[in-house]
Amino acid sequence: MDDVTVLSQKNFDVVDASVRYINAEWRDKDESPRIGSRETRRANTSFQQIKVHNARPRFEAGKINLDSNGFTLSSNRAMVTDYRDDDEVRQKYHPQMINLIKKETGADHVFVRGHLIRTEKPIDFNDGYARFVHCDYNMTRIRDMAHDLFAEQGVTPKENWKYAWYNTWQPFDNPAFHNPLTCIDWESLPEGDVIDYYYTGRGNDSKVAAPVYNPDH
Repeated sequence: MDDVTVLSQKNFDVVDASVRYINAEWRDKDESPRIGSRETRRANTSFQQIKVHNARPRFEAGKINLDSNGFTLSSNRAMVTDYRDDDEVRQKYHPQMINLIKKETGADHVFVRGHLIRTEKPIDFNDGYARFVHCDYNMTRIRDMAHDLFAEQGVTPKENWKYAWYNTWQPFDNPAFHNPLTCIDWESLPEGDVIDYYYTGRGNDSKVAAPVYNPDH
């Protein structure tokens, strides 16, 4: 989730926050919500009160890993000087991320699909933070997406290949104090809480996913 409104900061390791979730009514509907503008986001999501935990102490204690929690932390000193320069990002940041993911996962091959820049002053809805809890990928589309990416890269996958999709996040310009990245721990997220939704920004109609609210997240 990209947008966190902090209500209390008495203890920086646990803060109370208000975040938007997809409305729970969608769980029982045959159709899926479509979100691609501020208006459709407001119509299909509602603020929920949650607690956000600092992941660093658990990570330092060896209690966070990709397989169990769905995310991890890693140090990276990026060499990019201008993140708005797509060519520089491709030439410098992409190779760094390839090496980082190989180190973290033990992968033999890593292929980059692309990158996005989110800023405090977006041009439009689709250029800004999502501002609601969501998943960037839909599990039912992972295999097809992987084969599409292989085709774009001119790669013929072998039958014994196993693959996964990962996102990386890198703050730039300044530390992310006001809009920090937060993740739901996979161990607290039942698959039944995750529903389909369609991202419709900029002419898209892409099937992705998002969880409905659960106080156990």
